[in-house]
Amino acid sequence: MHNLDRRELMLGVGGLSWSISANMTVTAAHRERPFAYMMNYVTRDDFPLMKEMNVNTVLVELDKNGRNWRATYEAAIRHDLLIVPLIWGQDQSIWRWNAPAKEWELSDKRYPRSIGARFIRFLLDNPRYRDQTFAIYSFHEPLAQPERTGPSRLKKFYQQIHEEVFKGQDIRVYGEDMTFVWPRGRECLTGVLDYEIHDCYPFANPDRGRYRLFLPQGHYGGATSDLEKVLDLQRQTIELQLKNISNARPAKNGRRPRLILILQAFVDPTEKGLWDRMPDAEEMRTVADYMLDKLGDRLAGIAWYSFRQAATHYTQWLHKDRYDEHHRDRWQVVAEIGKRLRSQSGSAVPMQGFAP
Repeated sequence: MHNLDRRELMLGVGGLSWSISANMTVTAAHRERPFAYMMNYVTRDDFPLMKEMNVNTVLVELDKNGRNWRATYEAAIRHDLLIVPLIWGQDQSIWRWNAPAKEWELSDKRYPRSIGARFIRFLLDNPRYRDQTFAIYSFHEPLAQPERTGPSRLKKFYQQIHEEVFKGQDIRVYGEDMTFVWPRGRECLTGVLDYEIHDCYPFANPDRGRYRLFLPQGHYGGATSDLEKVLDLQRQTIELQLKNISNARPAKNGRRPRLILILQAFVDPTEKGLWDRMPDAEEMRTVADYMLDKLGDRLAGIAWYSFRQAATHYTQWLHKDRYDEHHRDRWQVVAEIGKRLRSQSGSAVPMQGFAP
C-alpha cells in the first residue's frame, strides 16, 4: 500500500502569557514553560550566539552514543537555553515499539540496549537536565506510516511518558505534523503531544509570484506575490487547527497540545515551487511580526527553521546565509524579534551588533 508523504497531502493529492523569560533555568515542579523563541538545528558551539539573538529554546541533535549529552546540557544551563533534544534513528526516531509487549522500549531495566531508554534514564538520573528540557522530541511525520506509528501507538507513547517513566515529574512531549493534514490526524488531537509544530513555509520560486499559498483545507494552493494574502490564509489555517484542538476532549492529564509556529529560513531545491526560496530579512520580520500580532497569545512559541543544515539536500540556511541579496542581516532580524518578546516581560537584553 502506498503511503502519501506530507508534501503530496499538502498539494492536495490524496490565553496564556506569551512574554519571554530572561532566565530559563527553572526547577519548580509542573512549571509553565515560557513562550518559546526557538531556533532549530543548532550546535553546542552556537549557544553563545543564540543567547545574543535572544533565543530561549533550541532544538539540538544529540549523538546516539551519548557522548555529547552531558556537555550539551551543561552548556545549555550556562547560556539559559531550554532544549528540545533530538536523537535520530531509523525512520527519524530513536523510539522502538516492542510488538510482543505492546509498548515502547522506554525502560532501561526491561530494554537495556534501547537508545531511547538510555536517554530516558539519563534525564531521570539528572534532574537538572530534565528541568532544562523544554520537551522530549517524539516523532516526525509518524502518520506517514500509520501501520508503524499510528494513533494508538502515539497515544501509548504519551501515556508511558507521563504515567510511567516520568510519573509525577514535569516533562512534556513535542512532535511534528500529527494533528493536521494527515487523514488520521483528527485521532491525534489530544493525548499524543503537549507541543506540536505548525509550518509556515510560503517562500518559493513558482513560475509566477514569490509565494505559495497554503489553504485552510490543509494543502497548498496557487502562487501569488501578495504576502498579505499569504499571511491571512495562514492565520485562518492556524485558527482552524486551534479550534479543532480546543473542541477535542482533553487528555487524561487535562492537557491539550499547544502550537509552536515554525517559520521558514531554508531552501529545499528538490521541491520545485515549494520552499525553494530563502526569505529576505524584511520578509522574515514581516512574517514574525504578523504572527505575533495576530496569534501570539494563542501560541506556545515561534521558531526559525533552520540555523544549521537540517537536510543534506538543503542549499541555504541561516548559519551559512546570514545576509540576503540586499546585504541585509537576517541574524539581526532574529535578534530584534527576540528583543520584542523579551520586552513583553521587561527583560530585554541590550542589542548588540554581530561580527560580520
